[in-house]
Amino acid sequence: MGDRYVVLVFHHGGSLVRHPNGELVYANGAIERFDDVEIDIDTINLGDLVKLYESLGSYEAVHWLDKEVPELETGLNELVGNQDIRDLCDWLRLNAEGNRVSYICRACNQPASVS
Repeated sequence: MGDRYVVLVFHHGGSLVRHPNGELVYANGAIERFDDVEIDIDTINLGDLVKLYESLGSYEAVHWLDKEVPELETGLNELVGNQDIRDLCDWLRLNAEGNRVSYICRACNQPASVS
């Protein structure tokens, strides 16, 4: 199998917000799409993701979103160590089609409720 690349989209500067209906959303943040950065699924690592985030400003935590899971709360996965990166790479290998975009979110707050 040849190299497989993905385009990363980072959501940053926002926060997790729980609406009165219970839905959890990422709100009030910016979106940065890294079209010019080739990310090989087989060599992706936490250090590279942190560097991309640091290029956007401060860095606190990195999560990836499994877009196949309908609820944000259960689809959001924190990247802390090697096993988390392996889980992300496995998910990308199964779900990346061509140059499919993968969403990486920086969200480090406890969900706030809004009325």
